[in-house]
Amino acid sequence: VGALGFDIGGLIRYVKEKKVEWDLFIPLTVASIFGFATGSYLLLQIDPEVITRLVGVVLLLCVPLVIYGKKLGVEHVQVTRQKRWLGHIMSFIIYVYAGSLSIGVGIFMSLKQMYFYGLPLLQAKATGKLPTIIGSFGGMVVFWLSGVIVWSYALALLCGMFMGAYLGTKYAIHFGNQNLKWLLVVSMTFFGVKFLLGL
Repeated sequence: VGALGFDIGGLIRYVKEKKVEWDLFIPLTVASIFGFATGSYLLLQIDPEVITRLVGVVLLLCVPLVIYGKKLGVEHVQVTRQKRWLGHIMSFIIYVYAGSLSIGVGIFMSLKQMYFYGLPLLQAKATGKLPTIIGSFGGMVVFWLSGVIVWSYALALLCGMFMGAYLGTKYAIHFGNQNLKWLLVVSMTFFGVKFLLGL
């Protein structure tokens, strides 16, 4: 529920600045709906600690990819049809993960949009917002029916994360793709070590 507020707050700013690539809306939304519902169900069956450490490893392995890909996340790069289809498959996998554990999802989503769709970082972040919002409802219903949502906390998180995302997105747009890319590298390294060590 909190993540829903985060994505709505960011989406409003990105739409105003025309950063959304609408041609990816349908495939990402389909992947989001089925991925979130699947992931939300799996969360009730898996050990979160094991997944968290695995996420740390993956984040650290992706750091060199971002550093040495000079155009990655900075310029709009033309990609093949096959690579876009692989991107759709990766979207589903990431949304399954997003529906189960939300840690690092934004980073993984941005990396996927940059690599498989050739989007600059700002467009990568913007384009995934609306499909994620739609899919979040499916995941939220699964948690709601399972009786694990504490609504008094959830609504507070929704409001707080909405305001944080709205303000943060405003500054991210002014920050620019190149600077955001290095901020992404720092975030990936920090959270990769944090998750790997279970801190």
